[in-house]
Amino acid sequence: MSLGSGPGHEILGCLERLGRQVRVAATCVDRDPRALQYGETLAVQKGLDGQVRYVAGNIFCMDALPTNQDIVVLSGLLDYFDAATAVSVLAKARERLRPGGLVLVANMRRHGLAAVMSLLGNWNLVYREPEDVERLLAEGGFCDIKVGLEPEKVFCVGRGQNLRTSEALAGQPSTDTSL
Repeated sequence: MSLGSGPGHEILGCLERLGRQVRVAATCVDRDPRALQYGETLAVQKGLDGQVRYVAGNIFCMDALPTNQDIVVLSGLLDYFDAATAVSVLAKARERLRPGGLVLVANMRRHGLAAVMSLLGNWNLVYREPEDVERLLAEGGFCDIKVGLEPEKVFCVGRGQNLRTSEALAGQPSTDTSL
């Protein structure tokens, strides 16, 4: 599941790379109906419409979104939030994961064109370095965290694992003290 997915370019790209060897179902969640409609059109054009579901949703109200997900992707989403809000979004995303599931994040870092992009694009992004993304993931309740830079060094990319037990998913207190 991709939160704040827009049309789901990352998801569609992954599904194309996997080809037909692996059957994967994905859900793209965004609040913009135009982005979702465009994504549906792209999925049909790429022959992936049976593998991607587009859902109108708000990341601040995730109760109606699917649970027990293997992977939740937040690519370019946390860039719009201060640290406290980003941690809250990550904690809510964690509730959508199955025990052992992964969250994948990408957050832009300050780079040579960042100031120009902010000025021309009227973006008010929160640029983060790997240690910032690592801290957000830890505060969001994730374990086994790995964060680095993608090859062009524009984005910090990270992953964290949800080690909640199935009892915790059912509303029971977790006995896992590694969090």
